[in-house]
Amino acid sequence: MRPADVRTVFARVRAATEATDRRVEAPSKEREAMRNIAAPLGLGTQKEAYFELATRWRDHFLRQASTEGVTGDRVWVRTGAVLDPAPELAQIKAGDALRAQPLPEESVWAQARHRYEEIFGEKAPALRRGRIVSQFARRILSQARAYQPHAADLVRELEKHVELLGLHETDDDGRLALARRSLGLLDALLATDPGAAGGGGAAKRTVAALADFDLGGVPADRYGVSVKQAQQVAAALAGAAWDMLRLAAGYGPEGEAVLDALRGAARSDQRTASLPDALREARRGIVAVMERSRATSTPVTQPTPPPGRSREVPSPRDPGSVDLTTESSHPPVPEAHTKPAGSRPARRSGGGRTRCPARSPNSAPSWPSWRLVSPAPSRSAGVWWRTDDR
Repeated sequence: MRPADVRTVFARVRAATEATDRRVEAPSKEREAMRNIAAPLGLGTQKEAYFELATRWRDHFLRQASTEGVTGDRVWVRTGAVLDPAPELAQIKAGDALRAQPLPEESVWAQARHRYEEIFGEKAPALRRGRIVSQFARRILSQARAYQPHAADLVRELEKHVELLGLHETDDDGRLALARRSLGLLDALLATDPGAAGGGGAAKRTVAALADFDLGGVPADRYGVSVKQAQQVAAALAGAAWDMLRLAAGYGPEGEAVLDALRGAARSDQRTASLPDALREARRGIVAVMERSRATSTPVTQPTPPPGRSREVPSPRDPGSVDLTTESSHPPVPEAHTKPAGSRPARRSGGGRTRCPARSPNSAPSWPSWRLVSPAPSRSAGVWWRTDDR
């Protein structure tokens, strides 16, 4: 008999004691050891694939315990702390002892199992035995430690926005009340944690705390949604566009409609309405309301003129209304031109410049075809021209 085979048989027998049907499948390479060791010792029978646990030794020890006045299951303890998993035979040390493990009542055990599966979404153990009770209690505490910080964040974020979200303090079925009770449940479970020195009695208290907590008539699965999605919802609340949502009421019926939809989702529990989705939809809604309001209320403005120029655009003037009596309206230009002796032939194209001195307002026009308006009567106007005979 090899030590490795003994350890294999011990592991399979222990697994069978914790199985609901008291049997466990043995890999093909272990079946020979199970037949050669477990069967002769009366521990059980190795079938073709499954090892079935016998009741011979259980009945024997129960009779002995009854004779000596010992009741209840026992667990291994070392320096006051429960050993789990139980030590193998070669690992038992001096000072280790078997201590009675108080068991919860059948009804308490069944209620705790049901709530654990509904709230935390994991399968609970079925057998109500000492070692299994200790294991189950540790699993409950592990889940409570994982979710409690997020449940606390959710309550804190909801309380920060009670007024805007329309959360009623007296609503016992709403999101805020459920979040608070969920946090209370997790706190109550953690309060039963005795730490490393906890014994068998602490495990029973943890199981009972889960089974006996007052859920206020709310189904356990609604607690489960609140607890398991607390981190996601709290993060959505912390990152919501609150500055923008606070302006919604100022945009009339459209803004109020956005807030009403958000408040309806906030009052419901997370299983009924997703608050992160409602917050995102509210942000999109208020942005659309603001854009529509801006488009209908913005007036059409004229471009700002450069400095020094008037904003008014001058209207066209009738040619007949132009004053032709100013000094520069008709500069005197000789009507006949004498060709000097020895002058060159006239150019067919070219240009020149003339200057018109200021004239009195009473001087008669001599060239009606020019229509010039002098900016000031005391100034002269210059004219440049070019001829092109083509």
